[in-house]
Amino acid sequence: MKRRTWMLLAALVAACEQSPPPAPTTAVAPAPAQSPPPAAAPAPPQPAPEALPREVAGIVLGAGLAEVRTKLGALACRDNPQGFSVCTPKTPPAEAPNKLEVYLFHERVVSLAYDREVGANVWDFLNDLNTRYGPPSLNGQRETDKQGRTHEIYGWKDQQSIHSVRFVWQGEEATRQLSTTTITLWDRQGYHDWESERQAGKPPTPSGKPT
Repeated sequence: MKRRTWMLLAALVAACEQSPPPAPTTAVAPAPAQSPPPAAAPAPPQPAPEALPREVAGIVLGAGLAEVRTKLGALACRDNPQGFSVCTPKTPPAEAPNKLEVYLFHERVVSLAYDREVGANVWDFLNDLNTRYGPPSLNGQRETDKQGRTHEIYGWKDQQSIHSVRFVWQGEEATRQLSTTTITLWDRQGYHDWESERQAGKPPTPSGKPT
């Protein structure tokens, strides 16, 4: 790779140091005037990306704990080491997606996560998201967990929200099978507030005890 780079540099330097061609000894007739080429047709305007979703099962990012209880009923909550309370409905309502988790910080919803089916072709699912939200900011980052599963992550963001899709694959690349797909929504302001406290070294302040 280094050799190829030096060869390219050498070629560029050699081209810059070549002597200019000698000036012509006889007058050269000016070339006949040519009409300018026709202007290219302007490209059709691209549709503006949609705003990222901020609501799941009636729960909106930024909502308070009381609103979550009104929508989901009694909650089972646990405090995690990062300073969030992670709550799930004890009796999920019919409209709640599979494995819905509500992340609260200072009794405000900062994140919503759930599992969903994406169909037989994950690329059709991703292409639909790209059409709606534009190119992803995080495009297929891969991680491997302790069970040897591959996590493939895509993410979009706008001024208010972050939207991520995590595919969990089992098996080798050629024969891998999709295990689960998790969708996660983040409120950017809530995330910023949490990150600011974490960097300031404040102790975790989770909220959302079970009711």
